[in-house]
Amino acid sequence: MYSILPVPTNAWKNGAKKHILLAFPLVGVIEGLFLWLFIKALQWIGVNTTVQIPDTVSGFVLTVFLFVYTGGIHFDGYLDTSDAVFSHAPREKRLKIMKDPHVGGAAVLWGGLYLLGVFSAMTMLSAKRWENPISFLFVFTFSRILSGYLSVALPKARKEGMLSMVSEEKTKWDEWILLFMALVLLGICFLLAPGILWLWCLGAVVCVLCRIYFTKSYGGITGDLAGWFLSINELLMLLCLGMM
Repeated sequence: MYSILPVPTNAWKNGAKKHILLAFPLVGVIEGLFLWLFIKALQWIGVNTTVQIPDTVSGFVLTVFLFVYTGGIHFDGYLDTSDAVFSHAPREKRLKIMKDPHVGGAAVLWGGLYLLGVFSAMTMLSAKRWENPISFLFVFTFSRILSGYLSVALPKARKEGMLSMVSEEKTKWDEWILLFMALVLLGICFLLAPGILWLWCLGAVVCVLCRIYFTKSYGGITGDLAGWFLSINELLMLLCLGMM
């Protein structure tokens, strides 16, 4: 559902649906590892062959990979939410805009800026030498831990939709398990990559601010809002990582 990776066709049986958001960070682990391997492969080609790949070309290839891997599911939520946010309409109208399959002017504008941001981050990251994938694993895993946390901690702004369907069997422990995952990730960064600890703080601050905004403006969360948060949080961390 959250990536193009094949999964067993019986994944919805035997109560497995309630574990989806707990397994969500695993999608980020795989994405971060694949991205690091892509960067290393592109750099190896530039060093060991006569083909010189410009950083901009590498950035484009990596950007395409990110959207192909997720199927654009989070970007779709980002676009729908952009239309809703900048409509400045009442709450119920904004929720209806999110469900509208048509693309508005705000989605085109902010979607284009988002793509430029991702391309810029990937271009910067492709120009650096990364000895291990820890930084990439952190960004994509942490963003999904926080998105999953918001998805189970906040009430649903709509009773229907993918997020409501996925989280309808959640347990009272899911929120705490995801918070524990975030703390474990903090500990791993402290031991193995202390230089990116401030990215943990950045992600946590964005999470708190979005929780307040979602509660105040929408009365809870939807799948589109979760995708919007994940997209923004991930982009901010990638840009900061590229500028380190």
